[in-house]
Amino acid sequence: MKPATQTTPIKQQAGACADAAHLRAAVALAARVADPRATMPILGALRVEADAGALRVEAHDLRTWIEVTCEADGALAPILADPRALTAAIGTTKKGAPARVAFGATDGTLTVERDGRRFALRAPCPVRDFPVAPTAPSGDTAIYGAELADALDWTLPAASTDDTRPQLCCVNFTAGVAVASDGHRLHAHEGMPRFDALLSRGTCEALRAALAATGADRVSARAGAGHVAYRCEGRGLGVTVIGRRVDAAFPSHDQVVPREHDGTAHVAASALREAVTTARAFLRGSRERAGIKCEFAPGTLDLSVERSDAGAFAETIKVGGDARGTLGLDVGYLSDALALDGELSIGVSGPLDAITVRAAGDPRFAVLMPMRI
Repeated sequence: MKPATQTTPIKQQAGACADAAHLRAAVALAARVADPRATMPILGALRVEADAGALRVEAHDLRTWIEVTCEADGALAPILADPRALTAAIGTTKKGAPARVAFGATDGTLTVERDGRRFALRAPCPVRDFPVAPTAPSGDTAIYGAELADALDWTLPAASTDDTRPQLCCVNFTAGVAVASDGHRLHAHEGMPRFDALLSRGTCEALRAALAATGADRVSARAGAGHVAYRCEGRGLGVTVIGRRVDAAFPSHDQVVPREHDGTAHVAASALREAVTTARAFLRGSRERAGIKCEFAPGTLDLSVERSDAGAFAETIKVGGDARGTLGLDVGYLSDALALDGELSIGVSGPLDAITVRAAGDPRFAVLMPMRI
C-alpha cells in the first residue's frame, strides 16, 4: 500500500498577509502605470514590499510613479512581479473563504497563497534594477476637493494621443484653470486652485484612477522643479502619484478661446445630447470621417449626417438666441462637449470659426474647431 502523498510547503524567507479586496485594488491601480509594451521589461513589472504594517505596490514608467499601500501583517522583502500573473494569483476569493492573501519571497520567487491555492511567481527582473522613486517635491502645495476629479474627467478626452506632439498629450494646470487641447478642440475647467503644472496624459489618467479607487474628495499636491506629487486616501488604500513635468510649451488657451461671437444659440443640453447621440450611432462603423452638419437659424437648429453606404439622418431642435449660419463639427468632439448639463450657450461666428459651448454656472467649457463636410 502506497503511503499518502504529502504536499511540501514552500520555504519562505519572509511573509506578509493582506486583505484580498484591498490587495486586488492596489495591484489593479499600480498596473495602470506599468507598461508591458515598454522596450525596458522592468517598466512592465510591479515592485512589492511589506513592512511596518503596510504592503506597498509600486510601478514606474519613467514619467509617472505610483505607490499604493494597504494594511498588512508581517514583512516581505522587495521583489518584482508581473502584473497579470500577480492579478491571476490574487484572483477572486471563494464565497465563505477567508478574504486574506499570504505572501512570501525566496530566491527571486514571489509565493502567493489564497483559498488553499499556492502560486510561485518568478520575478521578471532583479529588484535592484527597478527605477528609483523620484524625490518627493518640497515646493508649493495645494489642497483639491472634488473639483480635481471633475477637471480630469472633463479635460482628458481633449488631450491628444499623438506622441509626436508631446506638448498636447497633457493637461495644463495654470492660473486657476485646467485645460487640454489636441489642436482641434479645447476643454477647460475654471475655478481650480492656483497650482501650476503641465502633466502628461498618463500621469493624469493614473491620478484619476487613484481618485476613483479611493473615493477621495480631498487631495494634497506638492510641486517641485521637475515633478509634482499628489496624495489621496480612502477605502483602505493610500495612493501617491508623482508625475514628471512635461518639458514643453503648452499653447496659451487665452489665444484660442474666442472673445466674442456673431451670435449665440441657447438650447437644452438633454435635447441636443439625444440628437447627437443618435447621429453618432448612425455613423458608427462608417469609414468616412464622422462629421455632423449644424444649421443655425432663428428658433431652430437643424442637425444632419450622411454616409455613402447607408443614407442620412436629420433632426430639428428648437433653440433660442440669434445664432445664424452653417458649419460642420466632428460628432465625437461635439458629443464629448455635451457632458455639460442644463441650458447651453453655443457661440457661433463664421463657417470656419471656432464655436464655444458653455452652461450657465458651470466652470467647464469647450471650444470646437469646425470641419469641412
